[in-house]
Amino acid sequence: MAQVLLQGTNFMNFMGRYIFVATGNKGFEAITVAEHDEPEAIYGSDLQRLAYPDNYKKFVAGKRELAPVAEHEGTIFDIQARGEYAYTANGKGGMRVYDIANIDNKGFSERMTTAPVSPIGQRFYVPTKDAVAVATPTTLGVDPLRAKLKENEEQAIHLMYGFLMLRTKKRGW
Repeated sequence: MAQVLLQGTNFMNFMGRYIFVATGNKGFEAITVAEHDEPEAIYGSDLQRLAYPDNYKKFVAGKRELAPVAEHEGTIFDIQARGEYAYTANGKGGMRVYDIANIDNKGFSERMTTAPVSPIGQRFYVPTKDAVAVATPTTLGVDPLRAKLKENEEQAIHLMYGFLMLRTKKRGW
């Protein structure tokens, strides 16, 4: 059953090239953890040692420390990346949604933004009294309402994958 719900294959834990770290009153950071080119070896891994020996040596010589490549200011207690978006728990600021699709695009002045399309902005937030944590059943941007093509023998995706959970200090999930 776990495999049917996408839990037993480790398919759900796809990390990607970046991880996003909430830093409390300093906002959040995007940190590169994998090579850009295929194979996307994780820094410090055996695969990186074999496929990218020069990069591996630099990483080890740098004391295996990772550095942020992009930052966003604010108060952020928790962050969950899902597809091209990051969902944050911002305390009294509620929950915000950031577009992180352009994190690798150095041509953008702000690579993590709440207003990716409109010059006057959008309202990608949910007001709450005190949001402290956010969670999603998957890090992939799956859509349980998407039409399935019979000829592709596509299976239904459970509705739970279309929701986020938000925790506040005074209430549970």
